Amino acid sequence: MALQQVKVNVSDLTLGMYVAELDRPWVETPFPLQGFYIARPQDIQALRNYCQHVIVDIERGYAPTSYEAPIAVTHHHPPPGRIKSRPLKKQPGRYRELRSVEKEIPKAERVHQRLSASMDRLFADLRAGRSMDFDHTAKAVKSLVRSVIRNPNALVWLTRLQEHDDYSFNRSIRSAVWACVVGRHLGVAEDGLEALVLGVLLCDIGITQLPIDVVTRPEPRTPEDQALFERHVEYGVQLLKHSAEIDKLVLTVVAGHHERFDGSGYPSGLGGDRIPYLARIAGLVDYYEGLRNPRQREQALSSADAVTHLYQLRDTQFQGELVDEFIQAIGIYPAGTLVELSSREVGIIVSQCYQRRLRPRLLVLCDADRKPLKRPRSLDLADERRNRNGHTVEIVRSVDPGTMKVDLGEIHRASFGRRHLW
Repeated sequence: MALQQVKVNVSDLTLGMYVAELDRPWVETPFPLQGFYIARPQDIQALRNYCQHVIVDIERGYAPTSYEAPIAVTHHHPPPGRIKSRPLKKQPGRYRELRSVEKEIPKAERVHQRLSASMDRLFADLRAGRSMDFDHTAKAVKSLVRSVIRNPNALVWLTRLQEHDDYSFNRSIRSAVWACVVGRHLGVAEDGLEALVLGVLLCDIGITQLPIDVVTRPEPRTPEDQALFERHVEYGVQLLKHSAEIDKLVLTVVAGHHERFDGSGYPSGLGGDRIPYLARIAGLVDYYEGLRNPRQREQALSSADAVTHLYQLRDTQFQGELVDEFIQAIGIYPAGTLVELSSREVGIIVSQCYQRRLRPRLLVLCDADRKPLKRPRSLDLADERRNRNGHTVEIVRSVDPGTMKVDLGEIHRASFGRRHLW
């Protein structure tokens, strides 16, 4: 059945309409990513705050009293060249937060330390030519998964504080946390989360078998170097497949994390549903982490820019529905992100409101003149706080901590140590 879509000025919106498109990217707004019904007057007001006009689907909802001929007619079958895929397997609501971020942080710190130590030991054994013992890492993974299930913001916050020298080691732990947060959001069963996290931690283990100059050489690589680099997937699978402690689900993550939805990835050129479910998640979080923390630091993107970039790759390199769920899971501004508010104050994100991804809870660190507050204060943007002019306070942009001379470690110690601010 065709979908009739018409352009409507936001001043002409009424309850019962179905908003199919916006006049700006979805990720820059608090609205659902794939369309929604206008159910409350507040929905209309929110649209007026963000948009000049929207595209309304007049077959799925009410039509305006008058309009020109439909501006677009689309169909429910995929357009030419789009990869066909089944809907994601999801069990939303499977997990609920069992502990506040304040109470989970101390446990998450111990989890993080245990995981870092186990990974350090694992890679030391590998470099020394000793047999790898995955028992300690597997136990640390179980603890990580349980921490993320209790409250996903705690470990996301801690990933901002890592200061290891080993780039690949650091990246694998951050990617594992992102993967677990996304898997939790999708309702992946606990044993599946453990396989996903362990697989992401071990995704780049094959890089240890490559010449160091190939690994550290700035991109773009020569075709010969790139072909050699891509073999790290094969080497990783070879290192792991004979271990009784590594199950097949973990191997599918390692083998498939560089495959791409449109078939453009490696090593097998798999596409669509041929890429295992957990490997699709792993590939997406690995790519996101590469955007946020590339080897060449000057190329790093802010969290908001990285999300926008991912959104542009929907249904090409990555499954569109998975990209949407990823954004819902981690938010535009994950915990630990420094942001500027419309009040000109500067704060740091503490935890996400998953129903309203642009209105998280944060600590305000600096006043409107960028002067540090003597005592940072807690602010929940979901409370619809307004400034002196009566305007709702919004996040304007993310801020590079280096430009503010902000010590994230000191903020962490003051916020979650003995002298906590809560």
